[in-house]
Amino acid sequence: MAATKPVDLDSFIAVMCDSANADLISDSFKNDLVAAAFVHLPKLVPNLKGGYFATKAKSAELDELCFEPKVLPTIAQLAQLYPSFRSVKSMPFFTVPGDNEHVKGVKVTLRKDKALNGGTEHAPVHFVHLLFPL
Repeated sequence: MAATKPVDLDSFIAVMCDSANADLISDSFKNDLVAAAFVHLPKLVPNLKGGYFATKAKSAELDELCFEPKVLPTIAQLAQLYPSFRSVKSMPFFTVPGDNEHVKGVKVTLRKDKALNGGTEHAPVHFVHLLFPL
């Protein structure tokens, strides 16, 4: 049984996955979507374990996962883990936070075959949707 908590209305999970609750990521709780995300983003797993997640069916073909890490990485740490992150162009209305700011959440979109939608962990396009600074 997963440990579930209610989330604040302005939390990353509530805003990005339209969820009122989040489940604890623990070694005893197994979820196929979380396992697939962990396979694709192994360098973030130490930050995510012990944190919380929620899922959202985006469409018949896509599922979204929103993670609130237990250990909040900084922008600099994220760029060190995934160097291609620095080469991503910002959206016009979004300014990439400074190196010392923390990443509050991670959003991953998976196809029904559990592959990343938009690339692999090496494709910078996927990181456009990962940041939600404090």
